[in-house]
Amino acid sequence: MSKTVIGIIFGASALVIAITLGFGWWWFNTQGRAYMEDAKTAYNEGRAAGARMTEQGCMDAALEAHRTPEGSSMGGSLKNNLRFSGCLNKSSILPRFCEGVPPPGEIMASARWSEATCKQQGLRDQYCPQLLQTVGEYCASPERAAKLKPAQ
Repeated sequence: MSKTVIGIIFGASALVIAITLGFGWWWFNTQGRAYMEDAKTAYNEGRAAGARMTEQGCMDAALEAHRTPEGSSMGGSLKNNLRFSGCLNKSSILPRFCEGVPPPGEIMASARWSEATCKQQGLRDQYCPQLLQTVGEYCASPERAAKLKPAQ
């Protein structure tokens, strides 16, 4: 290959990278902030709801929201995951809620548990297992561990 061809390939690659980075910067500055605000709002809504619910109530609400057309879309699923996480963090504890839930580090067991739980709920879409990964993360979290400690 001649030096000219290599130079053209290198220049074209650099141009593609520059355009991609420029588009990413533009998108984040025009759209990204709105997505970040939506994410913060969803999490805070979950926290407010969780203050009035048990852990199981949060899970039931998240699964119910997931059953809607919006809830089972990619964007709706992301918002639902954030609401669910916020809800669990503020919910009242049920000591047996996490029984049988594998920790997030046990990837295969966690995936099997999520898939099986989704099927039990009649949910077979691709986003349901991701929603239920929130349970494993929460059950292994310092927030839940603090709830389990007796009041001093």
